[in-house]
Amino acid sequence: MNRTEFFAHVREYFGIEPEYPWPDEPGYAVLRHPTNQKWFALVMDVPRDKLGLSGTDALDIVNLKCDPLLSGMLHSRPGFFPAYHMNKEHWNTVLPDSDVPTDTFYAMIQESYDRTRPKTHRVRKETPHEWETMQRAKMYIHKLAGGIDPLTDRPLPEDTVLNQPRLARCFSYVEILIERAMQQEIRSVKARRKNLPPFFLTPEQKQKVLLVHEPIPISKFAEALNAAADLECVQKIKATDLTKWLVQKGLLQEVVRNDKRHKEPTANGRAIGITSEWREALTTGAHYLSILYRYEAQQFLLDNLDSIPAE
Repeated sequence: MNRTEFFAHVREYFGIEPEYPWPDEPGYAVLRHPTNQKWFALVMDVPRDKLGLSGTDALDIVNLKCDPLLSGMLHSRPGFFPAYHMNKEHWNTVLPDSDVPTDTFYAMIQESYDRTRPKTHRVRKETPHEWETMQRAKMYIHKLAGGIDPLTDRPLPEDTVLNQPRLARCFSYVEILIERAMQQEIRSVKARRKNLPPFFLTPEQKQKVLLVHEPIPISKFAEALNAAADLECVQKIKATDLTKWLVQKGLLQEVVRNDKRHKEPTANGRAIGITSEWREALTTGAHYLSILYRYEAQQFLLDNLDSIPAE
C-alpha cells in the first residue's frame, strides 16, 4: 500500500482528507478527527537511516496510535518500528509499502482512529486503570495462546515465531497468572469497600442525581444515586436498602401470591408516586409484578435519603 492508497482508504472509511500543516515539509500530512482535532495518523517521508535501515533515500512512513501492551509485539514484526518523533509507548511507525499484511494495516488504522476519537466521558470510579489493563492483557494473551492475531482476530501464520506450541503453552500459563491476579484484586477491592463509611450524598452531590419523568425500577434509581456519589469514599447503596425502608414506612407491603412473596405499593405508596404493573419476562415468558417509581417518588426518596440506612 502506498501513500495514495492509504489516503484513499481513510477517505472511503472515515470521510477524512489529509492536511499539510507544515509548508517546509510538503511530504508531511496529518489526519485528524473533525470534532476534537486529534491526530490519528501522521504520514511522513524520512530517510531510511532515520529508522536504522541501510541507505539514505526517503520512504513513506505512517505513525499510528496503538495499545501499549501490543507495541513490543509489533516491533518484532517486519515493517513496524518504535514511533519516529512521537511517544514510543503509545505510537508506532508502520511502513505501508512493506511486508505488513493489508488487513493488519487496516486494523492498525482503525485502532488508532478509535483511540483518538472523542470520549464519551463515562467514568467508572470503581474500575481502576490497572484493572482495565489486566483485562486487555488477558484478552490478548488468550488470543495468542489460541494462535489468533490480537490485532486482526485472524489465525497467525504458521511460520511466525508467535505461533509455536511451546510459546502457546507459555501464553496459556501467563493467562492463568493474570486471572489469578484479577481475582486477588477483586477480593482486595471487596475487603477495602467493607471498611468504607455507609452511603451518603453531600448537598452538592444530591443536585447531580438524575431524576427522570418516566417510571423506573428501584434498581435504576439506586444506580442514579451511586453515579452521583464518590464511591471511593463511601459504600454503594443497594436497591434493597431503599425497599426495606419503604416497607418500614408503610409505603410498600409484602404479600404472598401463588406461594411467592412480592412487594407492592400501599395506598400511601401510590400517593407519593409508586406504581405497579404486570410484565412478561423476555427469556421465560413468565409474568411478574414490576414496581415502578415515578418522578415524584424519586424526589421523595432523594429528599429522605439521609434517613435511609444503608447496610
